[in-house]
Amino acid sequence: TSETFEATPLKLGIQYIYHSWAFKRDAAKDFVFLERKVINRSAYIVDESPPIQTGPFTWKNCFFAQRIDPDVGQNCYDDRSGFMKSKNLGFTFDRDFTDAGKPIGFMGVRLLKTPVVNGQELGLTNWTSIQNPSSNYIVPDPTEDNTEYRIISAAPGQVLDPVYDPTKEFQFSGVTGDTRQIIASGPFDMQPDEEQSMTMAFLFAYAKDADPAYETDEDIIAQLGPLVKVADAVKLFYELGEMAKGAPAPGITLIPGDNQVTIQWDAVDFSNPNIEIAEYKLYRSFNAAGQDPQGNPDYQLLGTFEQQANKTYSYVDDDQALVNGWKVYYAITVVDQLSGELAEILGAGKQESEPTFSLANSVTPRTDALALNQRDVLKIRVVPNPFYAHASWDISPTEKHVQFINLPGTCTIRIFTISGNLVNVLQHTNGTGTENYNLRNRFGEPLASGIYYYVVTDRSGDKETGRFVVVQ
Repeated sequence: TSETFEATPLKLGIQYIYHSWAFKRDAAKDFVFLERKVINRSAYIVDESPPIQTGPFTWKNCFFAQRIDPDVGQNCYDDRSGFMKSKNLGFTFDRDFTDAGKPIGFMGVRLLKTPVVNGQELGLTNWTSIQNPSSNYIVPDPTEDNTEYRIISAAPGQVLDPVYDPTKEFQFSGVTGDTRQIIASGPFDMQPDEEQSMTMAFLFAYAKDADPAYETDEDIIAQLGPLVKVADAVKLFYELGEMAKGAPAPGITLIPGDNQVTIQWDAVDFSNPNIEIAEYKLYRSFNAAGQDPQGNPDYQLLGTFEQQANKTYSYVDDDQALVNGWKVYYAITVVDQLSGELAEILGAGKQESEPTFSLANSVTPRTDALALNQRDVLKIRVVPNPFYAHASWDISPTEKHVQFINLPGTCTIRIFTISGNLVNVLQHTNGTGTENYNLRNRFGEPLASGIYYYVVTDRSGDKETGRFVVVQ
């Protein structure tokens, strides 16, 4: 802050939070986001000896500032910096756009969010450049706090290179050398427990031409096209937030059959003006992690399915590799593509999520009534039905169970006697479409022979009923 304390340094109670992130997308490979947040915690300052409460304080005339020292190329002593007002974009570039015989481009920083005063963002209030303090440049990199504060606050009488002019679209540093940038926003006061933040993105791009000619600042401006394109993409990705990750993979229902599995899933409802789902890809593996013992990918693509809104997809995997009693794992990925403004800037490139295999999306093919007689009938059912003393997959004679199949991903199953008495309640939450039932009531007692009814209720309240028979 602008306060100066001549005596013992005063504890200000600053909580500083630094957060950086990037998106695992090809279209976002040229930038990374940074957020810096400060909270006034002066109300909690207590000197240890003696224990005296010294706060709280109101911080006056604060500034957020970012110092950027990119050193473009191997030789940092032929760099210059510039600023583009309409994009809040500072950038540094090599004097001749080459280094060690290789083309190099721009390193930029775009300001995305600034401190707020009276409900309004302050925006950028100063951009200028400083240089390596070991060289005799106009404004050396400050080594003292008060000099640094004078630079970021553009204090009267402080020499700056250049003096920031908010009326100009472009400004450039006056010298070539080991150039650094200062981007600042302020002043603002901070009450106890108040927080302020500044968010920016670092971005990278080549010059427009492979071997650009450079004589004037206008020549530099003519090469900024690729950097501006990335800066525009940065803003859209920032506004998308979590949605920039893309659509989540759909939940799948696995229906076991005789040496086969039926896989079902619903189209994902993903509303986004700049990213849309193009298709789904279905994979199969015989390993729980989708990897071989050496950690290499070990799965097979079964099919690609074009996105259709509100569609329920169904695929029958009857490959000869499927064997009754042998567990198999499935995964569905989402392939999305850029749309809207992002597609106009970067093109509609496709991006596929990574296949994730897990026990929750596994199933064991087997011979049962559904597999033999009703492969194409995908209503909720109990198998085997009737249940005669035991099923082929019972663990032991004392551990009997049937299976509810073709269930919604999440639902409640209520089981009743023929006279309407509640027998048991099962919660199905694993998304597999299959739920084991141990043929016991709520008190752990085995079911008697008879007819039982079930009511399945999904999350939307829709219900489906049926019955099964137990013969002990």
